[in-house]
Amino acid sequence: MLIALAATGWGETLPALRGVWQAEFNDDGSRVVVQLRSGAASLWDTVSGAAVCASLGREKETSALVLRPDHKAALVTFRPTGAQIVSLANGEALSPLLDFKHAGGMELDARFSPDQATLVVVGDEYRAHVFETETGKPRVEPIPLAGTNPDDTEVQSRVKFSADGAKCGLMDSNGRVFRHDARTWKQIGKPVQHPHREGYSFGFDFSADGKWLATFDGPGENGPKGFFQMWNAETGKAVGAPVSGTNGIAAEFLVEPDRLLRQPGRGGVVVTKIPSGETVFSVRRHDEIDSPSVAVSPDGRSLISWGPDRFISLQDGRTGKHLGGLNAGATVTRVLFAPDSATCFIVFDNSAFLVQGHYDQYVMRVSLPKMEIEKSFRVLDFVARVALSPDGRRMIVVQGATDEERVRVLDTGTMEPLAGFEK
Repeated sequence: MLIALAATGWGETLPALRGVWQAEFNDDGSRVVVQLRSGAASLWDTVSGAAVCASLGREKETSALVLRPDHKAALVTFRPTGAQIVSLANGEALSPLLDFKHAGGMELDARFSPDQATLVVVGDEYRAHVFETETGKPRVEPIPLAGTNPDDTEVQSRVKFSADGAKCGLMDSNGRVFRHDARTWKQIGKPVQHPHREGYSFGFDFSADGKWLATFDGPGENGPKGFFQMWNAETGKAVGAPVSGTNGIAAEFLVEPDRLLRQPGRGGVVVTKIPSGETVFSVRRHDEIDSPSVAVSPDGRSLISWGPDRFISLQDGRTGKHLGGLNAGATVTRVLFAPDSATCFIVFDNSAFLVQGHYDQYVMRVSLPKMEIEKSFRVLDFVARVALSPDGRRMIVVQGATDEERVRVLDTGTMEPLAGFEK
């Protein structure tokens, strides 16, 4: 099997794979699940690099891969139709075949409920299919989410569960959110209509306690204003007036149930109280025009921002107090917090000759709140993706040019590659 598939990017070991599109750890970091650019999905032992399951599709042609939040299982879709939930310990099927037709691409809008008992997946013609994960049976008839002119707009994610799993929101292509009781799948009241129907890219989010809902939109690069609106998730009534933002606006509810991060495409980012909308603090600016990039720690206590000034700022996630900073001297491309929020990992791009294809990138482990670089790993290649194991002890770095992407696994304690992943 492995030899026969070698021509399509497969190798006899995990380090030999090429054309890696996605790679993630399972729940205990002992396995790496990989999806190639061809769509093929496989499961590998992290330490030995040997194949645990050479084809998660069981000889079927796979197209998309979506991890369950607990990283113990994943959804794989098959061409031209159907999907199955598989174990990330051994690759065995955990569900019957889920019967629905999907678009066939590698991007799939699907969400598991917090208790893992329900799966909602958006298939072809923008219809949401709701399945019992154990039996594979539909819980309700497919729910249409196309709206009007669905190909002329984007939705960042059409499916969101509240943290307690009691509600599920489904967004259509016109920026309408249909609220459902996730136990009975009966619709709650009338759909919530985002106030800016002319938006191009819509999104929404639930607060941690499920009491509040936010909708927002962005028109794209250098476009007109986008809007943000807060809603009572129980009644569907708007809370306050819409807030506008140049080049669109996005919002994210934080861990604490009375906090929301509001980020326009241009201008300042603020953390506000909900539902009042009162500003608690402003995130440090890193550019006179564009808003900064922001990452929030899993426990909500730390907030890191960065931007074109190459300075990385650490603020208290509850008060906004400045806790520390780091002069990077290089472009920051991404920030990942460790699961325990005690450290973070920052990817820097210090490449000077990109046109000639020469890369110089670094993955740094940074202490919090001191913001001191503890360990580093240099990558003389393009870094496409990075991912941490759920326990934070290992890191995946996907590096390489298009069609040549490969996996390297690091020990985050030493920031050195595991045996077999040195080159």
